[in-house]
Amino acid sequence: LIESLDAPSSLYCRSLHRALARPDSPQPEFDLPRGHSGFSGSPSTISLTSVIRSKPTRTMRRAVAPDLDEDEEQLHFMKRERNVCARHKISYKRHHADFFSPQASRRLSLISAEALPEEPQHKWTKIFQLQSLDGYWDLSPGLGALINLNVDVFANVFLKNKGICSLGTKAHADILRMVATLLVLQLLRLEELDEGKLLQSLFRLKESPQFRPERWEQMKKAVDWVCWADQQYPCICSRLELGLSWESSTRQLLGFDSIPPFSPLIGLDLQMTTSAVPVY
Repeated sequence: LIESLDAPSSLYCRSLHRALARPDSPQPEFDLPRGHSGFSGSPSTISLTSVIRSKPTRTMRRAVAPDLDEDEEQLHFMKRERNVCARHKISYKRHHADFFSPQASRRLSLISAEALPEEPQHKWTKIFQLQSLDGYWDLSPGLGALINLNVDVFANVFLKNKGICSLGTKAHADILRMVATLLVLQLLRLEELDEGKLLQSLFRLKESPQFRPERWEQMKKAVDWVCWADQQYPCICSRLELGLSWESSTRQLLGFDSIPPFSPLIGLDLQMTTSAVPVY
């Protein structure tokens, strides 16, 4: 059948052979060439090829019709499938030419890079690199970008309006570090990291953890430092009107809990990280 795609006459020849080979099939009548009155010699010596080359009569076509219809049906099916595949291929290229163009690929890569958030593991590697040797974190714009906190609005606007600068330079720096460290510890719990599962509260580690992750020592230093700062500056959370407790206020600052309508934090754009502004 594959050969018949390029040579339709071969299909007709094979069908004619099969029809002539049947013992019960009627012998077709052939139109002899003009000027030829009959056969010379025995019929067995007549070349079948020369007969086939002659124009087939209606009787001949009826004789080979059963075999010819069967082969033509398969041939027609193959041609139809080939045409359908060709039309689908042209349609696919036409509709997807712009999608697979180099310009579109570059646009898609840029959109994906902007839309996808930073991988959590990579983010936390950066966060722990910002931790000091004493265990605390500074409330810097770099940390704010990683934990999604607008440090400029919170530290340079809100806390200054609440009088943090009047507490002295050392207290000012320690309180900012305390807030930053508590925010990191709370985020570890909220994102359910292995380090966060070590915390019984923001100021206490579990007594006997079943396993100690790689950053166990860093976690211990952070908890010890916030416990020291909480003793040095008691009730600072309520004095600065951050909230009723560090537990609730850190969740609100991180955007996991809604800010109460009576809180002075209401209306502040705390989850919009802007350009890096130094905290002073």
